[in-house]
Amino acid sequence: GGGGGGVTPPSRSDDPGAGDPTCPPAKTPLNSHETTCPPQPLPELKAIGEAGSREGFETPSVRYAVPSDPPGYRPFSDVISDRGLTAALDAACAMVVRELGLRLAWIALPEPGLERVVPLACSEPGARYLVPEMAAEGPGPSRTYHLRCGHLTELPGVKALGTFPARAGAKTLGLLGVVAEGPDLLDARRDILEAVAQQVAVILERRLRGRDAGDAFLCVIEGLARAAEANVEDAARHIVRVGEYASELARALNLPNREVQTIRLAARVHDVGKLHVPRKILLKPGPLSEAERIEMQRHTLYGARILAGAPGLAVARQTALFHHECWDGSGYPYGLRGEKIPLPARIVRLADVYDALRSSRVYKPPLDHATAYRIILEGDERTRPTQFDPRVLEAFRRVAGRLAEIFESGWPWNGEEP
Repeated sequence: GGGGGGVTPPSRSDDPGAGDPTCPPAKTPLNSHETTCPPQPLPELKAIGEAGSREGFETPSVRYAVPSDPPGYRPFSDVISDRGLTAALDAACAMVVRELGLRLAWIALPEPGLERVVPLACSEPGARYLVPEMAAEGPGPSRTYHLRCGHLTELPGVKALGTFPARAGAKTLGLLGVVAEGPDLLDARRDILEAVAQQVAVILERRLRGRDAGDAFLCVIEGLARAAEANVEDAARHIVRVGEYASELARALNLPNREVQTIRLAARVHDVGKLHVPRKILLKPGPLSEAERIEMQRHTLYGARILAGAPGLAVARQTALFHHECWDGSGYPYGLRGEKIPLPARIVRLADVYDALRSSRVYKPPLDHATAYRIILEGDERTRPTQFDPRVLEAFRRVAGRLAEIFESGWPWNGEEP
């Protein structure tokens, strides 16, 4: 896609969700979201959202029922005025545009009690005026906002609008909007954009409850990482578990708490580069061909690119790039050896292998803790102890029981930190 800069991601024509079903009957309810198809004078624009791609939409009219300030929430105006949060989400929107080949992305925040929706962030902050207007309709505690495309037609070649509500439970806290050159691209990216919208909801929920929203940019990248794990049955729990294993290993190595938390967060996005590996490779149950193996190994490079340039994410970038390097030099992408591999990547290497052994994959059944423990310490046909930093391996011996507890607890139940 043009306009967003960066490198257009590899084709993902094998993604699920491709297709362009016809527009459903007007006012088809979708929980608190309903979509209508009124004839309006913008014949080039099509829409995609929760219900999928729409054939024949002229101007989309999307309605979201938005609650008033719920009990225990801070005023929405507090979020709008948080410049640090806005800047982080501007950068996150720009990253989503760059990596998914879109033209524009924004996050809008309905402000209860007012007949407007306020743009909170945009991939091009100078283009905020392009964000569709939303006019309030109807009385009562839950207002309905009617989306109007407004100035979007000023972007040449744009023919598709995507709207993805950021929900916390039954509450719609915000809206992720994107535009692209065609609906097929948005259909192919729908799972990814829904995962990003879910992370936006996590950020808004934390901030509205007066909690620290954390690293909002990294939180959005975590949404990409979850969507990227197409070969993992429960991607959300997998990436969080790897983060928890890595933090346990880091503590066992007596690292300072700040470094432990940095490694924990880096571990949660270590495989985000799989976003650009075709799903037919990620989901292949049998051995990969040589060409497929090379493409799979490129996920480390793709991940480093996604994380490049973001302030404060140097450790996450190094971890994404080097977590498949091995202590004995047998890893990739560069065949680094020993201390030349950054310590966070050496820690995440072992944490990732443990969870992969314990988990079901398209090419293998899950293993119990005792078997995984033995393979890591003694080796098998694929894994050798010499691949791991001896210090990290010794830390694993000491905390292996805790790693088993994390896996077997089923935590996190709702994708949130405790």
